[in-house]
Amino acid sequence: MSLQTQLTPMLDDIRRRWIELIFATYPSDASGFLSREKDQFANPVGFAIRQATATLLDSVVTGRSEHTAEALDQIVRIRSVQDFTASAAVSFVFLLKQAITDVAGELVAKDARAWLELDERIDGLALEAFDVFMQCREQLFTIRLAEQDRWNASARLKRQRGLPVSPSGMHGTGRKEHPRR
Repeated sequence: MSLQTQLTPMLDDIRRRWIELIFATYPSDASGFLSREKDQFANPVGFAIRQATATLLDSVVTGRSEHTAEALDQIVRIRSVQDFTASAAVSFVFLLKQAITDVAGELVAKDARAWLELDERIDGLALEAFDVFMQCREQLFTIRLAEQDRWNASARLKRQRGLPVSPSGMHGTGRKEHPRR
């Protein structure tokens, strides 16, 4: 019996363990919230991680990759705008190795060749995740640069008209601010 076939009944346990490990990469207060709150609207990050991990795990175990890119994008896009370095943002992929060995370590130890194949798929997934991360960061940079260009153009017009310009970058762009409490 193949390792894939033997892992199939354990997929829910592997996925639960993987989600626990991913949530543990967040600060403790956020990690607790992500773990507890199951509602899609109250916890969109946790919901996205739960949804995407199912697809990614299936992709690694079966070798099918039809929805892998979307699932990776779902998690990496979130982590790219959070306070993660590039390596920390994509580290969730490598946590799948730990989840598999935590849940099915004995099976994995018995079939080193099949484990090596899974290990290579996970490494490939990590490389894809890094590419997605870099695309997201480039997109963020482009958006920030465009916003700064708009602010500079606005400031230039205000100066030409003799209006005051806030020296604090993009802050004070004419929008009313709520008083500090």
